[in-house]
Amino acid sequence: MTTKTHATLTITFCVSACITIFKTGLQLIGFIHGPSDEKDALDQYQSVQTTLLALADQSDDIRPWGETADFVFETYEDVSYRDHRAMIIRDAGAIAAFFALILFLVPNLTSIHYSASQRLCFLLSALPIYITSGLVGQLVFQKTIPIEVQLLKTWGTSKGSTYIGYCSLKSLLIGLGTDVPSILSHDIEVVMTAGFLVFILLGLMPPEK
Repeated sequence: MTTKTHATLTITFCVSACITIFKTGLQLIGFIHGPSDEKDALDQYQSVQTTLLALADQSDDIRPWGETADFVFETYEDVSYRDHRAMIIRDAGAIAAFFALILFLVPNLTSIHYSASQRLCFLLSALPIYITSGLVGQLVFQKTIPIEVQLLKTWGTSKGSTYIGYCSLKSLLIGLGTDVPSILSHDIEVVMTAGFLVFILLGLMPPEK
């Protein structure tokens, strides 16, 4: 399979998955996990939305952006990636996306030389891979509406995306803290999962003829 075809399939799958989760997340939880988990997800969604709406009402007039961002991050940490498996999928997606960016920037990293169009495919695939892995992990393993979806629906596309970027980057940098055994175990699982995602979503790329 050529790089362009594989990238098209990957981007189409990721975008379709994100749109489906955004529009029908609760129904998906009910379909996958059952009515009880759907109700719990709805209760959690309404609770988080109340908190975010309260922050939205106060942020512009009372708090500077940085202080509001810290409050949003507290909510983000409280409700996102509480399930270890969801965090593994999210971190693996980040590694797969970063690997795609490396192949875009350094075409001679491996024995295969990629053309300019193939490198562009890697670039376009990176963000969808990262976003989709986080959303799917939360919905499937944590049985909740992804916090990113809640931020977008509450704050809007522009403002919501800004806070999502801030919270995602900060969460990735903080990681698991200083519990070394947990970190080592987590990293091993993440690397293995990332390798799987790279194989499936980036594919085995052919050399340039």
